[in-house]
Amino acid sequence: MLERRHHTPSFNEHMGLLSDEQRIAMYDLYNFGYDLAFVRTTAQGKLAVLTQGESVATIDQFGDVAVNPEINIR
Repeated sequence: MLERRHHTPSFNEHMGLLSDEQRIAMYDLYNFGYDLAFVRTTAQGKLAVLTQGESVATIDQFGDVAVNPEINIR
């Protein structure tokens, strides 16, 4: 399998991609034990993906949180 990623972004690089609304929502999820895993670019904008064990949450560009998103993580 061909690996497309040549560089694994750091936490600070991921944070730099987030909107202010996403950062606010992310800090709220941090209080519940979630960690920022990565930021995905979609047709609708940047999507922050956070994990807590087997649980996944997403935050869209407007700061709206989905705690059971339909997202595939490899």
